[in-house]
Amino acid sequence: RRLPPAEPLVQSGGPRSGGWGRRREADFLQDGGGVAVANKDPADAADAAVGISRSLVPADTAAMAIIIAQPKGPAAAAQHLIVVLVFPLVVDDDDAGATAASPSPSGESYVEFRRQEFEELGIEGLGMYGRFSTTHSLREFIEAFKDIPDGSRETGTEIRVAGRVISKRLSGKKTAFYHIQCGVDANLSYPTPKLQILCERMYLEPDMEAKFGALNKTVKVGDVIGIVGFPGKSNRGELSIVPRELKILAPCLHTLPEELIDPNIRSRERYRDLLVNPSGLNKFVVRSKVISAVGDFLRDKGFLNVETPTLWPKHGGANARPFETVLNAKGKLPLRLRVAPELFLKQLLVAGFDRVFEIGKVFRNEGIDATHNPEFTVCEFYQAYAEYRDLMPLTESLLHHVLSEVFPERDGKFLLSPGNSDSIEIDFSVPFKTLEIVPALELALGIPEKTLPNLNCISSLPELKELSLQKGIDITHIDEKGNDDAQWACLARVVDKLIAKLLEPQCVAPTFLLNHPLILSPLASSLPPEDPAALRAGNTEVVGRFEFFIGGRELANAYTELSDPQEQRRRFSLQEAAQRGGDEEAAPSDEDFCRALEHGIPPCAGYGLGIDRLVMFLTGSQHLREVLLFPVTRPDAVAEDD
Repeated sequence: RRLPPAEPLVQSGGPRSGGWGRRREADFLQDGGGVAVANKDPADAADAAVGISRSLVPADTAAMAIIIAQPKGPAAAAQHLIVVLVFPLVVDDDDAGATAASPSPSGESYVEFRRQEFEELGIEGLGMYGRFSTTHSLREFIEAFKDIPDGSRETGTEIRVAGRVISKRLSGKKTAFYHIQCGVDANLSYPTPKLQILCERMYLEPDMEAKFGALNKTVKVGDVIGIVGFPGKSNRGELSIVPRELKILAPCLHTLPEELIDPNIRSRERYRDLLVNPSGLNKFVVRSKVISAVGDFLRDKGFLNVETPTLWPKHGGANARPFETVLNAKGKLPLRLRVAPELFLKQLLVAGFDRVFEIGKVFRNEGIDATHNPEFTVCEFYQAYAEYRDLMPLTESLLHHVLSEVFPERDGKFLLSPGNSDSIEIDFSVPFKTLEIVPALELALGIPEKTLPNLNCISSLPELKELSLQKGIDITHIDEKGNDDAQWACLARVVDKLIAKLLEPQCVAPTFLLNHPLILSPLASSLPPEDPAALRAGNTEVVGRFEFFIGGRELANAYTELSDPQEQRRRFSLQEAAQRGGDEEAAPSDEDFCRALEHGIPPCAGYGLGIDRLVMFLTGSQHLREVLLFPVTRPDAVAEDD
């Protein structure tokens, strides 16, 4: 029996005229209704009317549609009126147990509701939380049986498949339709293959047939189910598996929202985020492929993959504040999580390895924002008998290799969407752009060549502050306390701020930012005075270093490494002075490392690549947490102001 039709929903114009006069969706589904579209092209009118009607009826609601086509107007300018009337189907009361789902609660009570439902219906024996082996993945099943005839039932072939229910539709007492979908893996991205389950009562095992109504009432979207059955095709040609047994392997005991937006909840409950927003799975498939591609590239270049300590008494290798702990087994021995593997890897060059690399986690007890997380992944490698300029073409080759492996169809071109701005096409054609720091700062500040104050000299601090203020750069939070150590720390922060505000925004296309002042690079080797780059820097001593940027964000950092142990000790002393002056991120002195250098380290270059930021760029993500499976979040779910 069917409900009487409600007043049709009518639109007088064509499908592009807008303003559909539709009643509330709840009323539409309860009482029935329709849409009408007039258009010169009957196919366009029909597509628009049917599409709108379908959008009003959820996939798990049974409904009947009547389509009426009627010419309108004179033949010379024929308009075709397409009317689609939609009526919900309401089954007889005695069929309700087999085809209609009872209203179910939401929130925490839903867990108890489902458990009671299983108990009342006596279906605990359906295999929940048990083992289930498959004969085919969904992709293998589709490939093997895609050519069977429409309407066929291959009853002689037993198949076992499994997946998560993504839709459910009941049809009377004898038939139910489900769709299941498999998860992603190294070879599958979302959307992954999905398969129709054509559950026909007549083909079920006797004990399952008796529970047909109860089973189909109980299976919900989100449940993981296993099917033992045979291949078939519907009369409309949709490949299906027809069950003889259907097992609920793991019920979903929580209702899933239609959308999940809160970034803190999405990050903290990543499992729920990816169930609701499954397209996000692809970002982590990309991440896995990027890590593999970087490692494969370096191994092909002769680099040896090594592992170095994460916990160590000292945390050198980068300017950063460490996480600290103690080792109880060694009498409360102070330990720190590493901020970089650099000092370990360079000691391996002393030991006799010529090319080494490591991909792993590093930890920095600093702030959280769109491009920073306390725990992140880096790739660092070191090459004997090389200098920083040798690593520039290597960077170009590395990026091209990663792009070709992960996104071969893009031909080295990407669209970058910086926040709310229009998308910018990034072209990875070589050679990449270069920008020398001292000459570029002079140009940005509007001062003549070689007139920039010495960026490594404390006496330059007042003039640099004045230049910063003239360019509207806020340095009010950078203040020295009066002693030399504090002024040294202040100088480094002012120089870094000038570079960040004046030069980094210019690095939208792939760009090497070259030749940093010594004050910012305690572990890098200075350029010889006769080097053309050193001459262009005027009276500022610069080191052999580059930072690699895309879209104004730093992705990589490379040095010509310092090999003189005495000079290294002097650089460490400058860092200690900055530490005493209040710079908590200054690198600590490490005499063990200096002693290693005294055994002779080959001339070498080192390189660090931020894996997380590279994945951000490749996936078009705006925040680092989008490409970390489990980023640091507040446990109270109070979102930070990012």
